[in-house]
Amino acid sequence: ITILEVLPEGTPVKEGDVLVKLDSSALELERVTQQIKVTSQKSLWEQAQNTLKAAEQARTEYLEGTFKNDENLYMGEVFVAEQARRTAETGLASARRLKARNIITALQEESAQYALDKANNDLNAAQNKLHVLRVLTKEKMLTQFNSDINTAKSKVDAEKGNLELEEKKLLEIDDQIKKCIIRAPNDGQVVYCN
Repeated sequence: ITILEVLPEGTPVKEGDVLVKLDSSALELERVTQQIKVTSQKSLWEQAQNTLKAAEQARTEYLEGTFKNDENLYMGEVFVAEQARRTAETGLASARRLKARNIITALQEESAQYALDKANNDLNAAQNKLHVLRVLTKEKMLTQFNSDINTAKSKVDAEKGNLELEEKKLLEIDDQIKKCIIRAPNDGQVVYCN
C-alpha cells in the first residue's frame, strides 16, 4: 500500500492526530464491490424467505381450501349415489312384488335390477374417489408441500449463511480502510524507529 502522507520526525502531536495516511483507494473500490455483493445476497435471502412463506401458504391453502372443497364435492357425490341406490333398491323390491303378481314382465324386473347394479357401481366409484382423495392424494400433496417447505428452509439457511459471510468480508474491508490512517496514541513527539 502506498504511503500518501507522513508527519516529519520531531513534529509535536496531540492524541488522535494523524501520523500516517496510506492509500486506501483500492480498498475503497473493493468495499463498493463488496457492498454490492452484500446487497445482492440480502436480496437472495429475502427471496428465499418469500419462497418459504409461499410454500407454507400453499400447504395451508391445500389443507384448508382445495382439499376440503374436493372432499365436500366427493362426499356430495357419495350422498347422491347412496340416494340413487336406495331408490333403485326400492324400485327393485317393488318390481319383484309386481312381477310376483304378474303385473310387469321379467324384462321390467331385469331393468330394475340393472338400475340397482348401476347405482351400486356409481356408489362404489364415488366412495373410491373419496377414499383416494383422503388417503392417497392428500398424502402425495402433503409430501410435495413438505418437501417444498424443507427445500425452502434449507435455501433460507444457506442464503443467510452466505449473507453473514459477505457482511463479515465487508466489515473486514472497513477495518482495513480504518487502519489506513494511523493516529497518535497519545500526546508527544513523532519518533520513527529505524
